[in-house]
Amino acid sequence: MPSLRWLRRYAREHPVVVLAVTLGYALLALGGVAWASGPDTYEGLPPGVDEIAVGEEHRNGEMSVRVRGAHLVSSLPGYSPFDESNDVVVLDLEVENLLEEPIIDPFQVAALHPEAGPWVRDYTLLHLDGSRLDAFQPALPTRIRLVYEVRPDAIPAGQDVVVSLWDRRFVEEAGYLPGWRHPEPTAALSVPVQEGGL
Repeated sequence: MPSLRWLRRYAREHPVVVLAVTLGYALLALGGVAWASGPDTYEGLPPGVDEIAVGEEHRNGEMSVRVRGAHLVSSLPGYSPFDESNDVVVLDLEVENLLEEPIIDPFQVAALHPEAGPWVRDYTLLHLDGSRLDAFQPALPTRIRLVYEVRPDAIPAGQDVVVSLWDRRFVEEAGYLPGWRHPEPTAALSVPVQEGGL
């Protein structure tokens, strides 16, 4: 092990190396703090989207969506939690397909923020009876549940959560059939989380 005298002499003779090593350790420390602090969160709504209210219709060329509320529950018919000790946050949505054909394999029409979590499992789409949603039928308003599993007490009842609504664009790209692609958030709202209520 080098002696303290040797280290001092080395620092005097090689100041650039010592500076580079010191800066490297500082950057590693800052990276560790950033990682430990968790995912980015919004102080309010995400930038660059339209603000709407709970129950207000968000309409695009593909579908109409209303967020009816958010609920914190311990269990839900049709949903098997990853861990029984976790909580379940449910977004109550009303969705209507505005097209003339079914929307198969529905994409994520809404999302909690931050997208990286506090959940331990990504969203699941369910009908009110607990069955899985596989398509939005044309001209048929459908009440669905967008389900997130979260760590215990990560989202307490009474807290507001930010919900973004996603749109897709109809595109015609070389090599692909014409269709609705490239989902991105275009509207958002703040929703208070209610205890139970489903």
